[in-house]
Amino acid sequence: PIIMTSVEAFACIVKPPDRQGQRGLTLVQERSGLAAAVESAVAESRIGGAILEELVDGPGLTVNAISLKVRFVPLTVTDRLTAEPPAFGVALAHAWPSEHDTGVVVEAARAAAEALGVRHGPSYTQIRLGAEGPRVVELAARLGGGHDAELCRAALGVDLADLAVSFALGEQPAELPSDEYPDTLQLDRMKLPLVYHFEPGAEGGDRAAQLVGS
Repeated sequence: PIIMTSVEAFACIVKPPDRQGQRGLTLVQERSGLAAAVESAVAESRIGGAILEELVDGPGLTVNAISLKVRFVPLTVTDRLTAEPPAFGVALAHAWPSEHDTGVVVEAARAAAEALGVRHGPSYTQIRLGAEGPRVVELAARLGGGHDAELCRAALGVDLADLAVSFALGEQPAELPSDEYPDTLQLDRMKLPLVYHFEPGAEGGDRAAQLVGS
């Protein structure tokens, strides 16, 4: 089902509620483009639905975290560097550490995870820092798909993929970092910023190029 209310302000984002990788996502800048955007989102949706979101102007960030009962442990907070339209929202790189206020971003991700009942396992939250503060774009109870686990291991020495497997198997994870965002947890060799760029592979796949000091 599609539930639409009056859309007075443009631009807005139209996307499926149950897809990833920007499939079916459209940046609508004029009312005349709304119907086609909804049709595209519905076609990509597994449940035949579409959602409309306010376009929040501001930098995008990603929070990769794990939850263990009442604990929310933020790991990497990265700046999400994206392509220009028409490839709106497609990540070109994740940069760590973030150049922005990570405190408010982590608290927004924490509140979103708690509101959605994420109590055990990994979470991946995209946030926009708008003029009125952080706005949650989406949250998924999974690892980030943009080589986030590799970045976490390189930057913090924490194997996020291994933690996710432990959660899936019902095992108690190894010792976890502090609940506070670990600005000081970085490995000794990582004294410069870390950027993961996504580049087309030889056969159409993607590979991550790890660049230090970019």
